[in-house]
Amino acid sequence: MIRVRSVLFGLVLAVSAGAHAQLPSGLTMPPLKYNAALLMLPPVQKELNLTPDAATKLQTAVASDIMGMASMLTGSKGGQPQSTSDPIKNRAKILASLESMQKKALPYLSATQRVRLHQVSLQAYGPTALADPGIAAEIGLSAKQQGILKSKFAQIAATVPSPFSGAKPGDPTNVQSIMAGSQKYFMAIRTRSEQILPSVLTPHQLGAWKTTLGRPFDFGLLGALGPMLGSL
Repeated sequence: MIRVRSVLFGLVLAVSAGAHAQLPSGLTMPPLKYNAALLMLPPVQKELNLTPDAATKLQTAVASDIMGMASMLTGSKGGQPQSTSDPIKNRAKILASLESMQKKALPYLSATQRVRLHQVSLQAYGPTALADPGIAAEIGLSAKQQGILKSKFAQIAATVPSPFSGAKPGDPTNVQSIMAGSQKYFMAIRTRSEQILPSVLTPHQLGAWKTTLGRPFDFGLLGALGPMLGSL
């Protein structure tokens, strides 16, 4: 059960991180300073010093959005097949869920907890977070630099075979088949995205990005999911 839940959360977190990398034309990226899906993970709850009561309330608040995203990933809902043939429609729903989770979670967090969640979220998002105008503004990226990064992130995502492409809607083996190639896939995109930063950002901006990330966060027992927290 623990493994299944970890895999499920890993997939949801990966999608939330990848929202920046492959945004279809016609969709606008909502400001996502906080990845509220991370609040479902015990290591993050501990890092933010959440009380058991607060953690339970947060999980309850975002549970429906988490399960909705999971249904879109696994291609099933209530045990019935669900079409995943419209990626733009699904991406719109995913972005809406992420924004919804963020709004629901923030009232439960103090100012200090929000700051740390922002840092941990950026570490989960990886370099693709810089495609978010608000986050790009934090380290002083110009509009031209943002455009270059978005283009490069999209090129990288397009050249790495996706483990999601072969999954069939409603197939109970979806999660297993997706997981088979996910770790290698997410690590490849994250590594290549990190490699292009020095060619686009100035040394000062690279330093600002490192500072904005805050102290490294240890995902603990879920550390194996790290490569999955990159981008889709």
